[in-house]
Amino acid sequence: MKNFHENIIKQCIIALLIGSPSFTLAGDQTIKIGLGYKHFEANTHNNTIHSGKDLSIGYGYSYGEKMLNYFQFQVSNSSKEVKYELPYVSANSNINLSNEFNFLFFTEGKLTNHTGIYFANNFSLNFFPRIDRNNFTWENQLIAGLSTRNSYKLTDKKSIALNIQIPIYSIFISHRLHRLTGDLPQSNLSLWDAMDKQTGLANKLFMPNLEIGYQINIVATIKAGIFYQANCNWHRRENGYRINSTAHIISLRITY
Repeated sequence: MKNFHENIIKQCIIALLIGSPSFTLAGDQTIKIGLGYKHFEANTHNNTIHSGKDLSIGYGYSYGEKMLNYFQFQVSNSSKEVKYELPYVSANSNINLSNEFNFLFFTEGKLTNHTGIYFANNFSLNFFPRIDRNNFTWENQLIAGLSTRNSYKLTDKKSIALNIQIPIYSIFISHRLHRLTGDLPQSNLSLWDAMDKQTGLANKLFMPNLEIGYQINIVATIKAGIFYQANCNWHRRENGYRINSTAHIISLRITY
């Protein structure tokens, strides 16, 4: 009877969170919401071109033991009002998708390590009036690299997680759109020719992403956690223009 009541409570909580019962997917699902800070710099200006509070919402789904598969979807936005001749809202919006295929690498006492590969797609829409007050810039990055997910059990109900993604190879494309009309600034070129494109080893484009957090079982298999997440990125365009970005986020997570 006790297990029955716990299951009813669990299903009600999940229904409120995502509107569907847990048995629709036979794995662990994670919902997270985070708040942090995002910062962009450009080498041509040698200072900040955008900074502001960053709000992120994400969903993750993992399944398997010997091969741990983990799919993650995250949306984030950072914005801040800046004033020049007119007030503007400097903003960066992201949609991130990634899928990891990690194999059980080793288990040593309370530590478990899964290591493998991952694939990701990151789409960004930027408006940085400090460098361009007329245009939005959209960017899309396809990434392949190494991933590792580590769990250390403190007790039966408490654990520490450390997850890292290391980019190896990437494809990067970007373009500008007029923020009021949607027209292409370089109308004399085709869309493909006007794009900035880069492919190759990611050590010239990206830095690793990592997250570390503390989790505790609260009811049955439901876990609550708090995580610190660091996302770093930089790329150099064909004309030598380089942008660096860093995001630091603290997120609250529910896994069930």
